[in-house]
Amino acid sequence: MVKIKSLVFGFIIIALVNFSYTGLYGADWKFLQTNVQGDFFYDSENITRSKGNIVGVWLKIVYSKEFKEKEGLDDLNQTVGLWEINCQDKAMCLLSTSHYSKGGEISAPQVWLPPEWKSIGPSTIMDTLYKELCK
Repeated sequence: MVKIKSLVFGFIIIALVNFSYTGLYGADWKFLQTNVQGDFFYDSENITRSKGNIVGVWLKIVYSKEFKEKEGLDDLNQTVGLWEINCQDKAMCLLSTSHYSKGGEISAPQVWLPPEWKSIGPSTIMDTLYKELCK
Protein backbone atom coordinates (compact mmCIF):
# COMPACT_ATOMS: atom_id res chain seq x y z
CA MET A 1 0.00 0.00 0.00
CA VAL A 2 2.82 2.39 0.86
CA LYS A 3 4.48 1.59 -2.48
CA ILE A 4 1.27 2.46 -4.33
CA LYS A 5 0.90 5.74 -2.42
CA SER A 6 4.51 6.67 -3.25
CA LEU A 7 3.96 5.82 -6.91
CA VAL A 8 0.74 7.85 -7.10
CA PHE A 9 2.41 10.75 -5.31
CA GLY A 10 5.31 10.55 -7.76
CA PHE A 11 2.98 10.69 -10.77
CA ILE A 12 1.14 13.67 -9.27
CA ILE A 13 4.39 15.56 -8.71
CA ILE A 14 5.66 14.79 -12.22
CA ALA A 15 2.35 15.88 -13.74
CA LEU A 16 2.42 19.06 -11.65
CA VAL A 17 5.98 19.79 -12.72
CA ASN A 18 5.21 19.18 -16.39
CA PHE A 19 1.99 21.21 -16.30
CA SER A 20 3.54 24.11 -14.43
CA TYR A 21 6.80 23.93 -16.36
CA THR A 22 5.05 24.64 -19.66
CA GLY A 23 3.65 27.87 -18.24
CA LEU A 24 6.98 29.31 -17.12
CA TYR A 25 7.50 31.35 -20.25
CA GLY A 26 4.23 33.18 -19.59
CA ALA A 27 5.01 33.57 -15.92
CA ASP A 28 4.66 36.87 -14.10
CA TRP A 29 8.05 37.04 -12.37
CA LYS A 30 8.04 39.44 -9.41
CA PHE A 31 11.34 40.60 -7.96
CA LEU A 32 11.90 39.21 -4.46
CA GLN A 33 15.44 39.94 -3.30
CA THR A 34 19.12 40.06 -4.26
CA ASN A 35 22.00 38.32 -2.52
CA VAL A 36 25.55 37.28 -3.47
CA GLN A 37 24.21 34.54 -5.76
CA GLY A 38 22.07 36.89 -7.83
CA ASP A 39 18.52 38.18 -8.24
CA PHE A 40 15.57 36.11 -7.00
CA PHE A 41 12.06 36.26 -8.48
CA TYR A 42 8.84 34.34 -7.85
CA ASP A 43 6.01 33.59 -10.25
CA SER A 44 3.06 35.51 -8.81
CA GLU A 45 0.71 34.18 -11.49
CA ASN A 46 1.03 30.45 -10.75
CA ILE A 47 0.83 30.26 -6.96
CA THR A 48 -1.16 27.29 -5.65
CA ARG A 49 -2.78 27.01 -2.24
CA SER A 50 -4.02 23.77 -0.74
CA LYS A 51 -5.56 22.53 2.47
CA GLY A 52 -3.23 22.69 5.43
CA ASN A 53 -1.78 26.08 4.50
CA ILE A 54 0.58 24.68 1.84
CA VAL A 55 1.61 27.17 -0.85
CA GLY A 56 3.24 26.05 -4.11
CA VAL A 57 5.44 28.58 -5.92
CA TRP A 58 8.06 28.78 -8.65
CA LEU A 59 11.26 30.55 -7.58
CA LYS A 60 13.86 31.73 -10.10
CA ILE A 61 17.42 32.90 -9.54
CA VAL A 62 19.30 34.79 -12.22
CA TYR A 63 22.91 34.30 -11.22
CA SER A 64 25.25 37.25 -10.83
CA LYS A 65 28.41 37.41 -12.94
CA GLU A 66 30.55 37.43 -9.78
CA PHE A 67 28.89 34.31 -8.37
CA LYS A 68 29.21 32.40 -11.65
CA GLU A 69 32.90 33.29 -11.93
CA LYS A 70 33.58 32.33 -8.32
CA GLU A 71 31.78 28.98 -8.64
CA GLY A 72 33.00 28.19 -12.17
CA LEU A 73 29.48 28.26 -13.63
CA ASP A 74 30.13 30.45 -16.66
CA ASP A 75 27.53 28.78 -18.90
CA LEU A 76 24.76 28.81 -16.28
CA ASN A 77 22.29 31.68 -16.51
CA GLN A 78 19.44 30.82 -14.16
CA THR A 79 17.72 28.11 -12.15
CA VAL A 80 13.99 27.69 -11.68
CA GLY A 81 12.67 25.59 -8.80
CA LEU A 82 9.23 24.49 -7.68
CA TRP A 83 8.88 24.93 -3.92
CA GLU A 84 6.21 24.27 -1.34
CA ILE A 85 5.90 26.37 1.79
CA ASN A 86 3.96 25.24 4.85
CA CYS A 87 2.66 28.55 6.20
CA GLN A 88 1.51 27.04 9.49
CA ASP A 89 4.81 25.31 10.35
CA LYS A 90 7.12 27.83 8.59
CA ALA A 91 8.73 25.00 6.64
CA MET A 92 9.75 24.51 3.00
CA CYS A 93 10.57 21.73 0.57
CA LEU A 94 12.00 21.70 -2.93
CA LEU A 95 10.07 19.57 -5.44
CA SER A 96 12.01 20.12 -8.67
CA THR A 97 14.58 22.31 -10.41
CA SER A 98 15.67 23.07 -13.96
CA HIS A 99 18.83 24.90 -14.99
CA TYR A 100 19.06 27.25 -17.98
CA SER A 101 22.25 28.10 -19.87
CA LYS A 102 23.11 31.45 -21.43
CA GLY A 103 22.09 29.99 -24.80
CA GLY A 104 18.65 29.03 -23.50
CA GLU A 105 19.25 25.28 -23.21
CA ILE A 106 17.31 23.65 -20.42
CA SER A 107 18.49 20.77 -18.27
CA ALA A 108 16.17 17.86 -17.58
CA PRO A 109 14.14 18.67 -14.46
CA GLN A 110 15.44 17.13 -11.25
CA VAL A 111 12.61 15.86 -9.05
CA TRP A 112 13.03 15.06 -5.35
CA LEU A 113 10.76 12.33 -4.00
CA PRO A 114 9.73 12.19 -1.31
CA PRO A 115 10.08 15.89 -0.57
CA GLU A 116 12.18 16.78 2.46
CA TRP A 117 10.66 19.48 4.67
CA LYS A 118 13.06 21.90 6.38
CA SER A 119 12.53 24.86 8.68
CA ILE A 120 12.75 28.31 7.11
CA GLY A 121 15.59 30.24 8.68
CA PRO A 122 15.35 33.93 9.57
CA SER A 123 16.62 36.58 7.16
CA THR A 124 16.86 34.17 4.20
CA ILE A 125 15.43 34.30 0.69
CA MET A 126 12.84 31.73 1.74
CA ASP A 127 11.94 33.80 4.82
CA THR A 128 11.27 36.78 2.54
CA LEU A 129 9.13 34.57 0.28
CA TYR A 130 7.32 33.12 3.32
CA LYS A 131 6.45 36.64 4.52
CA GLU A 132 5.22 37.57 1.03
CA LEU A 133 3.01 34.49 0.49
CA CYS A 134 1.84 33.57 3.99
CA LYS A 135 0.39 36.93 5.04
